[in-house]
Amino acid sequence: MKTLRILYLEDTDYDVDLVREYLEEDGIVFDLIHVKTKEDFINALKEEELDIILADFSLPSFDGLEALDITQQLISDIPFIIISGVMGEELAIEALKSGATDYVLKQRLSRLVPSISRALLEANERATRLKAESERQKYDFIVNASKSMFTLVDRNYTYEAVNDAFCKAHNLVRDQIIGKSLKEVWGEDSFDKYIKKNFDDSFRNNVVRYQAWFEVPSRGLRCFEVTFYPYKETGDDVTHTVVDTMDITDKQKAEEAMRESEAKYRLLFDHAAEAILLEKDGLITTCNTRAVEYFGYTKQQLLSKGLLDLLVKIQPDGSDASKHASELEAVTSKGGLLGTNWEFKKKNKRTFIADVSAASFQLKGETFYQFFIHDITEKAKAEESLKRLAEAMEQSVELVAVTDIKGHFVYVNKACADKLEYSKKEIIGKHITQILPPAVSKETLYQMNAVLADHKVWSGDLDILSKRKQQLLVSARVSPIRSKEGDITSYVYVLRDITEESKIKAYLRQAQKMETIGTLAGGIAHDFNNIIATITGHTDIALQDIKPDNPVYEDLEQIAKATERAKGLVNQILTFSRQVETKPEEVRIDMLITEATKLLAASVPKNIRIKQGMAAECGGVMADPSQLHQVIMNICTNAIYAMKDSGGILHIRSKSLVPTQRLKSRFPELEDKQYISLTFKDTGTGMDDATAERIFEPFFTTKPVGEGTGLGLSVVHGIVKSLGGEIFAESTPGKGSTFTILLPCLEEEKQKSLSNADHTDHRG
Repeated sequence: MKTLRILYLEDTDYDVDLVREYLEEDGIVFDLIHVKTKEDFINALKEEELDIILADFSLPSFDGLEALDITQQLISDIPFIIISGVMGEELAIEALKSGATDYVLKQRLSRLVPSISRALLEANERATRLKAESERQKYDFIVNASKSMFTLVDRNYTYEAVNDAFCKAHNLVRDQIIGKSLKEVWGEDSFDKYIKKNFDDSFRNNVVRYQAWFEVPSRGLRCFEVTFYPYKETGDDVTHTVVDTMDITDKQKAEEAMRESEAKYRLLFDHAAEAILLEKDGLITTCNTRAVEYFGYTKQQLLSKGLLDLLVKIQPDGSDASKHASELEAVTSKGGLLGTNWEFKKKNKRTFIADVSAASFQLKGETFYQFFIHDITEKAKAEESLKRLAEAMEQSVELVAVTDIKGHFVYVNKACADKLEYSKKEIIGKHITQILPPAVSKETLYQMNAVLADHKVWSGDLDILSKRKQQLLVSARVSPIRSKEGDITSYVYVLRDITEESKIKAYLRQAQKMETIGTLAGGIAHDFNNIIATITGHTDIALQDIKPDNPVYEDLEQIAKATERAKGLVNQILTFSRQVETKPEEVRIDMLITEATKLLAASVPKNIRIKQGMAAECGGVMADPSQLHQVIMNICTNAIYAMKDSGGILHIRSKSLVPTQRLKSRFPELEDKQYISLTFKDTGTGMDDATAERIFEPFFTTKPVGEGTGLGLSVVHGIVKSLGGEIFAESTPGKGSTFTILLPCLEEEKQKSLSNADHTDHRG
């Protein structure tokens, strides 16, 4: 028995339990969904599959009539019974008029089950009627949508039904036909001579079919195929005939056109530019004039041969001709089209290469093969030359690309595709500007186009982008390709990747620049030291000669403090220029970082965290501990400053590595040995490329006046370089910065005296 899904809107649990008892007593299998509020009622209507709805008429903020209205909006044709203890006759009538199926008084719940049964029965009957009506409408739609003319005629030769196409064709309306006899509609003479016989045959349970031309009022003279189908309404006797009248004028005309087409085909076949052969059972059955010209045989001679007789036994690829015959059968037997190049022999023993298209078809149970043969001997020679050229281009280390005149790629060699990180399929069709970064000026492109438009070669350096948006610098040479008429048809780009080369040049320029600045700064610093020493000496003597209560004493103290600060500044400059004495020793990197982060912890804002990740295999370096401590403190201080407003995380990590070739090409002074890599990654404000290029220059700072000297990173750079290491930064505005330091590891025997690093997490 199907479980009855009941939705019950009722604010009193007692009444719900009472209804449940009555339903259970009658043995109804049900699932009662109880809701009390309007919101729950609406949700249940939307989410549950329901068979019937019961609703209290009066609720505190929601009544049965409103529930009925909501139900009719959301679910069509579901039984709705109102259960109420206060409902009068007028309200009951109003509810029934509004669409309620029934109402039951709470004092007479014994009526509930019969009311539910009756409501479900009525709903089922309505559904059945609606389905039947829907089926009838579908039938009417199908019949009336048909372009064929349908009529239904009883055994009294009277029309019982006609479709729209019939009425439209004869310029009649249904009332002029339905109920009328065939004699009345078509006249007694036509009925007796032409119509009656076919209907009588159909009434004898025969299907009658014929074709004829008729004059139809709405269409003129047309050709129709008329079919009479016997129809048995009840029992085994034919009660009606269904007449299907199909307009086949277009079909007749198409057949006539086909006959004309066959004549034209024969003309085209005989005068085709390529040889056409038709083969059955290994023998040529038909050939055209071009085949006779190609092979040098008469038509009769060709008809005594098979395709295999015309093929060179050993084909250019070294295969046997019989193999191609097997390949042909295998492909075409599955409905495929074979396209290939074969070498043929003529009657005079000369050979030629031909492009062959072949297909098979069935005709009257027999298999035929059709061959289209086009001589491509000269084309094959040209293609072989192009193939050798293409192979040379594919093996070239230069990046080669060809675009059409609008700038879309039509060819790239392997080196170019690999460098741009695209497959050839991906890049073909893309526009040249899609591999150029936005920074490439319109002026550059304008100059290039102007030179090319003048049929000249453009050369210069260009920035291009790989698929992963990696920027590359290439030395480019762009040449126009001209047709025989002298028109530009495409452009060839020959590119050489000079990215690493330019980086090395930039590195050398920067190194020379920093060395020059260091030498200059060192010389100035020594001179300043002499001046500061003089000021310091005289100030100390003056402080000894006067008493502290002297008004000048405080001024002299300020001079002494200022000279101390100046001395510290000079020492930083000397450190940058690597002209300061150091005391190198074996230093544990992890211990230095732990010590530095502990010192920083007290001053780090609470919204900034410092995380360490020190690799266990990392050992130590040979360095002055105080200098290395200064390096760590300076970089960490800068990172914390970058995150002071928004907060964030400073990750400090170490690992051991041997520089890759890519890294050594960027920093030529790196050697093939073990280095410790220290990275300081913050989530701060980051910096643009222009700023990143200058961060290690002395006195360069982005901080406001009074917040920095611009020597911090300069000193760091000087210390790292003095230790035989390298330092570089990577940054994106708004996404933070990462500083990486590479320092040479201690020799293996010295590493053994150092303990393993710890992993700590400092939070400020």
